[in-house]
Amino acid sequence: MNADEPNIWKSTWRLLGSVRFALIIVLLLAGASMLAVAIGAFVVPPGQSEAFYLYHLGTSKTRLYAALGFLNPYRSWWFVGLLFLLTRSLFACTVQRFRGTIQRAFGVCFKKTPEEIAALTLHQSFSLPVPLSSATDLLRKTLRSYHLSVSRDGERCAIFARKGRLGIFGAHVTHLGIIFLLIGGILIARFGTRSLVRGRVGDVIEAPDRSFQVRIDDLELKLNPHGQVKDWFSTLTVLDPDPVLTKRIEVNDPLRYKGIRFYQSDWAQAWDQVRSVILEIEPREETDDSFRREVPFGQKVVLPQFGRTVRVTRFVANFVMSADGRIASRSDQPGNPAIQLEVYEDETRTSDRWLFLRYPEFHQGEADSLYAFRFLDYEPVYITGIEVSKAPGSILIWIGFGLTSLGIFLAFFIVHRRVWALLESDEQQATGNGQQTTGNRQQATDNKQQTTRCWIGGLTDKNKAGFERELEQIVRFMPADP
Repeated sequence: MNADEPNIWKSTWRLLGSVRFALIIVLLLAGASMLAVAIGAFVVPPGQSEAFYLYHLGTSKTRLYAALGFLNPYRSWWFVGLLFLLTRSLFACTVQRFRGTIQRAFGVCFKKTPEEIAALTLHQSFSLPVPLSSATDLLRKTLRSYHLSVSRDGERCAIFARKGRLGIFGAHVTHLGIIFLLIGGILIARFGTRSLVRGRVGDVIEAPDRSFQVRIDDLELKLNPHGQVKDWFSTLTVLDPDPVLTKRIEVNDPLRYKGIRFYQSDWAQAWDQVRSVILEIEPREETDDSFRREVPFGQKVVLPQFGRTVRVTRFVANFVMSADGRIASRSDQPGNPAIQLEVYEDETRTSDRWLFLRYPEFHQGEADSLYAFRFLDYEPVYITGIEVSKAPGSILIWIGFGLTSLGIFLAFFIVHRRVWALLESDEQQATGNGQQTTGNRQQATDNKQQTTRCWIGGLTDKNKAGFERELEQIVRFMPADP
């Protein structure tokens, strides 16, 4: 490559490290985030199952939206690509400026002339009525809270003092923390999984990587004095392949195993199953009294009073019948609970009907000619909602959060201050006045007194007013000659 030709790698490296390029990426990320919100609001709801998209969009649209990243914008190739560019930009910015920061923090720089100190924003000059060595010791004592470097050259002494050096690393530590956050976010976006699994007691949940299973052992609801659900818990057992761990989880206290977390998300009543129902059986002829009986779901129960056997075969939480006669649940909420009841005499089924909790006198289907059945109540089967999450970059997220917090603390609460001083030996002539007597005049004698001229100045990154007051106190502490 010709020496006069531009080096594309160096140019790219300088571009990545520029503040303008990083600002452009941040603005693009903000625009991408707004686009993701707009996609979810007006185009297609994100994060749904593949079956949902195939049913509502069709195969062609589903494939197109998946290729464009619309089905999960925050995990799309364009959003992750912007995160990657921002990560590279912060890394280049940190590396390019780190050498100068090291030099600034640990390098020693003396100012050898009064003009150099006078060029500082904060500076003062004064004289000390002591020799140079004493003035140097006095100034070093005054600046004892600083880290000092001293250079002596004949009748001149230069002092460089500094403190709060960690403060200038705040921006770099913050950048490093953001880099960890971005890398963790990229790993989670590309390789992380999150899904909501609903199950009953006894069901088994498959881990995302299929390396183990989790069995639901129990679901417990805690009620308040008004009968409302205050908290809920699930007891889970890890099967790998034998039981290796059992934990009772609740909201914000998940089960963790092999990098996969099982969170307690929610609970609901099963829309297609109950534990048992309460029936009222009344003979159509007034020869016998009616009575009530609890009937477990799916089991045959003999009614010895009337020589009948009953069985509850189906339950729907919100009964609805389609135009072609199919029965289903309109939703998983108990809007119109109904059960299908079969009645047997000996082994022969005599009736098959639907009974409704909120309409006890109404039935759908073949009725028994001798007895009337009413659906009075039921004991629900609860379903637990378990959020299964795999976040391979979560440890980087925590490291990044810690580093970012540390960097902000260093940048805002530790102030880097530098003080330069130049001391120069000076001799002042002190002349004694002659005293006259009658006929005599004493010759005045000259005495020489050693003094030191001092120039002092400083710089700070933040809180210049506070540093100016500190510099004034340093000068005030020195016994300056008026």
